[in-house]
Amino acid sequence: MPDESAAADAFDAKVAAELIEAADAELLALEGPDALTSDRALRLSQFKRQQAVERAGRIWDAEGDSDRVGYVLATFRKQRRWSPWQLAAWLGISVYHVKRLSQETRPEGDSKEIRLLLTLLAKRYRANPERLREAFGVGDP
Repeated sequence: MPDESAAADAFDAKVAAELIEAADAELLALEGPDALTSDRALRLSQFKRQQAVERAGRIWDAEGDSDRVGYVLATFRKQRRWSPWQLAAWLGISVYHVKRLSQETRPEGDSKEIRLLLTLLAKRYRANPERLREAFGVGDP
């Protein structure tokens, strides 16, 4: 019986591969070289996964880079003993937007320029501008 099951599994795998190959060939014939074949879909999925890993690395790097907004936000968050979700809720945005905001270059200049740049950043990410300025006032060493 185990040999029959293994043989059946091998047969099923062969038939599935043939069906995928036939579907891909039909798709290529209909849509041309830009068709989303199974092989191309797999490569696209792997590429997106790699992009997500690289993006996550940049986000964590931003918290350790004093030239990034993430450094100030991380300092502020740690002073308050908040989680990233609590900081995001306080700023009125999602954790995703906090992470994107964290990658921005930290504003420099006199207090008026920094205030203006923080307001523009808050607007871009739909964060509460007063609270973002507060985070910089409290969390900026």
